[in-house]
Amino acid sequence: FNQGDLTTQGQTDRYRLSLLAAAVSPTPWLELSAATLSSTLEQPSNASGRLVRLSDLSFHAKGSMSFLDQALALALEGSVRIPPPMSGAGANFSATSPGLALLATYIRSPVRVHLNTGFVFDNTRTLDNGNVTRQYALGITNYNQWASAVGIESRFALGNLWLVPF
Repeated sequence: FNQGDLTTQGQTDRYRLSLLAAAVSPTPWLELSAATLSSTLEQPSNASGRLVRLSDLSFHAKGSMSFLDQALALALEGSVRIPPPMSGAGANFSATSPGLALLATYIRSPVRVHLNTGFVFDNTRTLDNGNVTRQYALGITNYNQWASAVGIESRFALGNLWLVPF
């Protein structure tokens, strides 16, 4: 995104985001994943230069079990987000944010219903210096997060072609 007059009058802050992730399932009931989220922030008010690159790492482990002839799946997912090093000083582990989620999927062909709920102990507030652009780029929040969601998906046949979400 581009935002004019955010940190310097008459100048524009520019923000770009990239995500790289990988996942592996070593067993039918376990999924492990890792991701890095990189932000490029061009900020005229930054005295050390105009370009700031930020990256954080997140790791997830999800274990699941199926019941009722594979119609019901329950899972528990643990996660941790490690924020980027600040000012070349090395990793700031005080801002590491762990999370825990419960997931359920019910399948009655061709419909799937997903119920998810989870909590993140968000410690990114330790990185906050009051700069709005920095808060956005680093995903800083002063609040822990409880998120719940419901999703419904279905397969659709178009002649000999099936449309299947994710």
